[in-house]
Amino acid sequence: MEKFVALAGAHSSSQKCHLCHSKSSSMNKLDAIKTRQTDAENVKLGISRLHDWIKCFESLLAGYHKTVREEGG
Repeated sequence: MEKFVALAGAHSSSQKCHLCHSKSSSMNKLDAIKTRQTDAENVKLGISRLHDWIKCFESLLAGYHKTVREEGG
């Protein structure tokens, strides 16, 4: 699927998000990610696995930090 999305979205890499054009190495730059615009045309293709994984781990990390703060650690 990623190869098709890369071809359909005119990307050279399947490791690049087809919605915001971010590489996995730039996903930790949260300020840049929050301001990055999504490509409305590519939204029709669906959500990328990279975005799914990132959102999943963001939720896990937020839950972990909340638990640590509540326990005072």
